[in-house]
Amino acid sequence: GSHAIHLGQNRDINQIPAQYQLGVFDCAILGDCDAVPIADAVRPYRGFSVINMNERVGVSSYNSLQLFVNHRMQRGVQFQLAYTYSRNISNTINQDTEARNSPIQDAYHPQLDRGLTNQDTPHSLVFNYIWDLPFYKNQTGWQGRMLGGWEVVGISTFRSGTPFTACEDQDIAGILDSNICERPNLVGKAILSKGQRTLGQYFNTAAFVLQAPGTFGNAARNNLRGPGIVNSDFSIFKNTKIPWFWRNETASMQFRAEFFNLFNNVNLQSPEGSMSSGNFGKSVAVFPARNIQFGLKLIF
Repeated sequence: GSHAIHLGQNRDINQIPAQYQLGVFDCAILGDCDAVPIADAVRPYRGFSVINMNERVGVSSYNSLQLFVNHRMQRGVQFQLAYTYSRNISNTINQDTEARNSPIQDAYHPQLDRGLTNQDTPHSLVFNYIWDLPFYKNQTGWQGRMLGGWEVVGISTFRSGTPFTACEDQDIAGILDSNICERPNLVGKAILSKGQRTLGQYFNTAAFVLQAPGTFGNAARNNLRGPGIVNSDFSIFKNTKIPWFWRNETASMQFRAEFFNLFNNVNLQSPEGSMSSGNFGKSVAVFPARNIQFGLKLIF
């Protein structure tokens, strides 16, 4: 495991205090008054609006179980297998610059932003291999030229999805800061079992409701998780020796056929997390489908 300190954490040091949030909400949403001058008059630094600061106060902890198997090249075969079971927790997205990028929700209670990191991946399995086919290695004669020099290479990845947060697009908390992801109240189990998930509802959207005006919701940061990744890339190389290339030099011609996402698996991107969106809870985007490319390379 590892523990990191002094990570970048963005915070509005001029956030509207809790006792004034409801009044600002009434002004901004109900239109009873002009919210901006009223808000700027009750902020800690009066007369100023949002003041975001990048502070070096973030912490994170990472713990994992790692398994690694390595078979070095022998008789033309080499492969590696790596598996990691891990958990990564922090109170910041570890933003080193741009203090306005994703500030913490409640500037006066930063501990409430403790949760899974954006990169948390509980399970990760990667397998790669190289097979140098043993046929006609010397490439003598026309049969050797045609049938020799073949090489098979591949890598397969199986990985859990990464966390994300359900956010409100309207200022229910009354803090007048559109850069902050205001989180709603969590009133039920948000994560659905694998058999319950559909493209139209990847997580339980009914588990999230708007909190009382002028307050922050109780939902944790990154309490949802996106779909995992299953992907296999595969390549076939054909290396043909050219002994008569130039004077006393030898060369080889390499033909490459490369297949990305070989089995054309549908890998969904994270569902929509904005509560005001008509696609809230839906998976509407996918990672690229199978891609095939060919290449020819002269090596000398």
